[in-house]
Amino acid sequence: MQPNKSHLLSIDELTHILEENSLPSISFYSLLTLATTIATFGLLGNNAATIIGAMIVAPLMNPIVSLAYGIISGRRGILKQSILTLLTGIIAVILLAFLLSKIVGAQVVGSEIFNRTTPNIVDLGVAIASGAAAGLALSNRNISSALPGVAIAVALVPPLCVVGIGLALGDHAIVDIALNHHLNQSLDVASGAFLLFLTNLAGIIISASVVFLLEQYGVLRKALLGLLITLITLSILSLPLNNRWQEFLLSQKIHREINQFAVIAAQEKDWIKRVDAKDINIEKQPDKILVFLSVSAPKDAISKEDVKQLQQFLTEKNKLPVILEMQVFPFEVFKT
Repeated sequence: MQPNKSHLLSIDELTHILEENSLPSISFYSLLTLATTIATFGLLGNNAATIIGAMIVAPLMNPIVSLAYGIISGRRGILKQSILTLLTGIIAVILLAFLLSKIVGAQVVGSEIFNRTTPNIVDLGVAIASGAAAGLALSNRNISSALPGVAIAVALVPPLCVVGIGLALGDHAIVDIALNHHLNQSLDVASGAFLLFLTNLAGIIISASVVFLLEQYGVLRKALLGLLITLITLSILSLPLNNRWQEFLLSQKIHREINQFAVIAAQEKDWIKRVDAKDINIEKQPDKILVFLSVSAPKDAISKEDVKQLQQFLTEKNKLPVILEMQVFPFEVFKT
C-alpha cells in the first residue's frame, strides 16, 4: 500500500534512498574515518564541542535506519547490505580509535569518556525518540533538515570510540582526579560504552521500524521476526540499564538527604553554610550503602561526631546501614 500523505515520499523513493544509504561505499568509510578521528581526539582531549562535530559528520545512522526499513519491508537486499555496512563500520571505528589512542598515549579518563561508560534507562528513551525522529525525517519531504539534530541527540560513533580507547588503555586507565570515581578495571570503560552503543542501536531500530509501519511503508507480518529479535534484545539490555537508573535515583536521594542534614545542622552551626561539597560517590550493596563524600570546610570545623551524626541520619532515612567515608579539605579565611 502506498503512503497516502503528499508530504511523504513514495515507497519507491524511500526504497531508493535507503538502499543507497545501506551500501558500504567509499564515501561512507571516508566520513566514518573522519568522524572517528574527530571523536577520538575530542574524547581524549575532553572537548565536548569537538565530539558534537563528530556526531554531525558520522554517517552511521544511515545503515541503521536502512536496517529498520529492511526489517519492516522484507527487502532482504537492503537488510543484508545494512548489516554488512553496520558491522564493518563498527569494527572500523573501534580499531581506528584503538590505534589513535595508542599513538597519542593518553591514559586519563576524562568526563567525556566516563559519561559514556554508565548508560541507564534514560539513554534508551533518547535512542527510541531519536530513531522515531530519524524515520520521520527520512520519509517526510518537509522535515529532512532535522537529521543533523537527530545525529547529535543520539551518539553512535563516540561510544564506539570509547570502546577502542578503553581497550587501548588496558590496565592503565586513570580516572581524572576531578571526577573522583573508581573503575574496577579498564574493561569497565569498553563494556560500559559498548552497552551504550547497543542501547542506541536497538532503540533506533525498533522506533524507526514502528514509524515506517505506521506510515504504511511495510507490513507487520513481514516485520514480526525482526521486531521480535529487537524487542528481546531491548529486554536484555534494559536489565543493566535499569540497575544503573536505580543507582542514579539512589544517588539523587542521598544528595537530597545530605542537603536536608546540612539545613538542620546549620541552625546550630553557622559554619555549615561555608561547607562546599566537592564530590559524592555512592555504591549500593545488598546489605548496605557505601557513601564516599568529599567536602571543603573551615579548618577544624568538622569533627568525627559530625560525620557520625550524618551517617546515622542517612541510615535512618534509607532503612539500610550506611557506611560513610568523608574526605575533608580544610581551608582558612584571612581578612585584612
